[in-house]
Amino acid sequence: MPFSFRPHLPIHPLGKLVGATALVSFLAITTMPLSHAFAADAQTPTPKTLEAAADQIKTDAESVGKKIADTAKTAGDTIADTAKSAGATISDAAQSAKEKLSEAAEAAKTKAEDLMESAEKPSEKEVSPLPLSGPLHEVTEGEVTSYAPGWSGPIGKPQDLVDMKINHGEEGLAEVNGMLANTKGQIVAVIADPEGFMNLNLGTQDVVLPLTDITYEPNKNVFQTTMTKDELLALPAWN
Repeated sequence: MPFSFRPHLPIHPLGKLVGATALVSFLAITTMPLSHAFAADAQTPTPKTLEAAADQIKTDAESVGKKIADTAKTAGDTIADTAKSAGATISDAAQSAKEKLSEAAEAAKTKAEDLMESAEKPSEKEVSPLPLSGPLHEVTEGEVTSYAPGWSGPIGKPQDLVDMKINHGEEGLAEVNGMLANTKGQIVAVIADPEGFMNLNLGTQDVVLPLTDITYEPNKNVFQTTMTKDELLALPAWN
């Protein structure tokens, strides 16, 4: 073949990249079976290796199992102790509440009995339930007044009632020494003079006797009361 001169042409960078890639691919393909052979040879287990691995797995499993069992036992003991403590606390609280309720019930029973006894046996110093709405004043001459609603007395002026007798049955207790009216001009009580009727010099004062504690007896022209002498003397004084 005749010799011919061809000038050297520069290789494009892209061509160099393609060539390098092809070379790497060729080497990878040719060496892959060899590397797989070495890897397969390295991973092939021996009976001794398998036995050692099995023993290690067994040891690890036993260790983990023991730890789980110990943890479960500890947790169970803690739960049992907590439940026992809580049960004792609840029992003590229930017993304390029971005792307090029993004491409160006994106190309420005693108070109720005292109130019932007090209601059945009123104090001798207890004044009539009529509310003597105050202030009260003694009725004067010429003052326009009327008896409290629901009470009837002798017809006439309030001053005509002065010196009338106040009896307990046939027993004389006091004399009327005046009449007391509220701010509405209603006569609600009399001024009773125990000494005036009993002709005693005991140093006692006139007392306020509500109309609700006396009734007018027209056939004898006297007032009657269910109060005893001691109860009359225990009424509030009128100064």
